[in-house]
Amino acid sequence: MPKKPKSNAVEVVPWSALRRAGTAGIEAYVTAAGQWQQLAEIVPSTHYSNRTVADYIVRTVGEYPLLLAIVRQATAALEICLESERLTWEAEHDASIAVARARKII
Repeated sequence: MPKKPKSNAVEVVPWSALRRAGTAGIEAYVTAAGQWQQLAEIVPSTHYSNRTVADYIVRTVGEYPLLLAIVRQATAALEICLESERLTWEAEHDASIAVARARKII
């Protein structure tokens, strides 16, 4: 992946939050194009900071792989618990629901 020109941006590969003269946007490295391209422009508002919103989106996308790994580990742990004969009906029921919801994510 080629280096981006330096700018006033928050970068969490593969996405970056752009900050330019009152505007904010999100860009990503598009492999098919072989370059960084802007994906979205965050429209300024009197109710929120467009730069804060862009930073939040980039950080959320950047943290997704870590969060997915945690969900996978928690699901595996719950599945082991479900094999136990010592769980109460309520605990087993709650664990089963959590595993089903986690499987939809992973």
